[in-house]
Amino acid sequence: MLREALRLSSVNREGEFYHTVTNNCTNNLLILMNRVLPEKQRIRMWTIPYMVYNVRATMPVVVPGYLQGKGLLGPELGTIDASNYKRPLD
Repeated sequence: MLREALRLSSVNREGEFYHTVTNNCTNNLLILMNRVLPEKQRIRMWTIPYMVYNVRATMPVVVPGYLQGKGLLGPELGTIDASNYKRPLD
């Protein structure tokens, strides 16, 4: 994954625009993941190919739960604040 991330980070993105649904930090991360995941674990980016995006793969607030459900992302870590910043995370 690191090698693929470095390769994608060097792509010339001149003229590319941010789009809330089709080109954002979340779905670009999923594109990276799909490049290294086995075919059976890949995330479908489209509900209807090239017509309707898969909301679970494009809406940032939905994606973590979706990835956790697929076993690709662990549980959320606890909050670090003044009362616990010196002890190890569980």
